Amino acid sequence: MRRTTTTGLAAGGAVALLAALVSAPASAAPGPGGQVGSQVGAGADDSGLSARAVEVRVQLTGNGVADGGVGGGAATRVVRKPPACWWDGPLYDAAEFRDAKNDARYRAVGAEALRLPPVADVDALAEEDGGWFLLTGRSTSGDDLAGTPGRLFDYTDAADDCRAALGAGATGGPGSEWLFLPTGTAPPAPPPPVLTAEELREVAEEAMTIPDPEVATNPVGRGYVRLPSWLWLEDGPSAADGFAPVEVTATAGASSATVRAAPERFTATSATGDATCSADSARTAWTASASEDAACLLVPERSSAASGDPAGWPVVVTTSYATSWEGRTAGGPLQGGGLGLETRSSTFGLPVAEVQSLVLRDG
Repeated sequence: MRRTTTTGLAAGGAVALLAALVSAPASAAPGPGGQVGSQVGAGADDSGLSARAVEVRVQLTGNGVADGGVGGGAATRVVRKPPACWWDGPLYDAAEFRDAKNDARYRAVGAEALRLPPVADVDALAEEDGGWFLLTGRSTSGDDLAGTPGRLFDYTDAADDCRAALGAGATGGPGSEWLFLPTGTAPPAPPPPVLTAEELREVAEEAMTIPDPEVATNPVGRGYVRLPSWLWLEDGPSAADGFAPVEVTATAGASSATVRAAPERFTATSATGDATCSADSARTAWTASASEDAACLLVPERSSAASGDPAGWPVVVTTSYATSWEGRTAGGPLQGGGLGLETRSSTFGLPVAEVQSLVLRDG
């Protein structure tokens, strides 16, 4: 199972060292998302990530979009996701940061190795009224939109892009992962989070509406013992009706995912007889010139008089769809695969009469 993880982008080394050198962080003001304090020093959790989540609009298209109007069409969903990185803090005031860099352990490791700002920059800001923020991040390979907490950072995809964008403004240049800001100044906002193909697949799956089967019969509204009843799935107002292929595409920026449901099998079960048919047969409507070879036929074996129900034998009809998906994260390589079977069922009553034959003999 994949995990979403959070920490300082320098694998937590800078934070661990400074935490050992500074007795207590500065009294922190609310950071981005309204959270007070550091997710690194205090331990990352789901509530912290959720507090930083921003809204991302997802465009839905396809004949499986139920609220896209007759025949399907388009709709919009809004999901929330934390950004890939952000400036977290303030974690230390100017004097605390200066005292930490004068410690022998700081000098032994070096600012560059810990992605800390140059000593000269720290000294120059030591008397200023402000605080230091740490560039903090999360992996893009989380289990779901809510995220799962951890301690190690995964340098992948959107996380790298986010780090490059915010890190360019770091105090001391992009080699540093710290930013000094005057008191009361909000840090730069992170780039919008990138939804992955897997996340958009979940949105598309939730939005997809596969219709329940609506069945027509011939003879109309009844059947006869040992005479084939022709069954087929009726077209309806939606483009997904009539046992048609169904699909939904979810798009957010350069990321997208398409979920497809391909008709595979139709079954009808009852106390008077059963039928199992291909998707093509189940879509073949009766006409006077149509061949039974292409039809989905149920042959009743018993009169519905024995059922005691004036509506006739209950017939349960089920449609089965093979589902699959494909998608790309931010224009990356194509992903996808099978998702298993989806089924939909409905029930109708079939009155079945028994035809009596009279045999006449000559003489």
